[in-house]
Amino acid sequence: HVGGLSLLFRALVGGAALAFPKKHEDLASAICRTRPTHLSVVAAQLQKLLQHEKARVVFESLECVLVGGGPVSKRLLERAQSLGVPLRQTYGSTEMASQICTSSLNNPTTCGRPLPGYRVELKPAKNACEILVEGPSLFLGYLYQGKLQRRSGPLPTGDLGVLDEEGRLEVVGRCDNQFISGGENIQPEALEAIAAEQGHDIVVVDVENEKWGRAPVGFFKGVAPQKGFARQYFPAYAQPVAWLPLPQSGLLKIRRSVLKQIATQYVKESAL
Repeated sequence: HVGGLSLLFRALVGGAALAFPKKHEDLASAICRTRPTHLSVVAAQLQKLLQHEKARVVFESLECVLVGGGPVSKRLLERAQSLGVPLRQTYGSTEMASQICTSSLNNPTTCGRPLPGYRVELKPAKNACEILVEGPSLFLGYLYQGKLQRRSGPLPTGDLGVLDEEGRLEVVGRCDNQFISGGENIQPEALEAIAAEQGHDIVVVDVENEKWGRAPVGFFKGVAPQKGFARQYFPAYAQPVAWLPLPQSGLLKIRRSVLKQIATQYVKESAL
């Protein structure tokens, strides 16, 4: 929501005009009608746009397509670039009023360097590093019972990442998504990225398991991975105990908590 609200601020500061879709108008049709110069999308929106022939024509007139709001697979980035989409990948958070890092144009393999005046540092957390951020747009604190509880210092985001030699940020997952199965740390986003490289759109969550403590369950969108897919591409300790179709929600971001509930119920009923 803050990412959407920031569009208003950018337009006011930059002297731009905002284009709004008509009621019940899909994004591809709205782009064709309004012909914007700049576009801000999440991965799910970008994927849908690439499937519309009429929207691809408009990419030629776009100066920049900002993609962020969550993980973006390298396969999707490569496909968009091959179609001439002028991409910039970005990383941000609600507490920082959205944008923190942004890649250079047509080099979206990472989220890029921090914007001027912003700082990103990494703090060791489990097998990876948690991203800490600081900058002029950092929120003041939390509102509790009508009073502001101020906070200070860099903000722990709960996101895991790495910085390359040039200071560019790559986000690898969430701290709270990682789980331990049979003594091995599993990062769901890593498995999802492997599947995406093979053309599969999946989401991995964890469920309670009598043997391993926690175990992965895979949700797939579209065609289910073939039998033996996980054995071929995933580590032995990360084999999903079940594959389930991804529910249609209409949301742009996946709610893993909901998928965990579905997976837990399925496992219980199946006695896995």
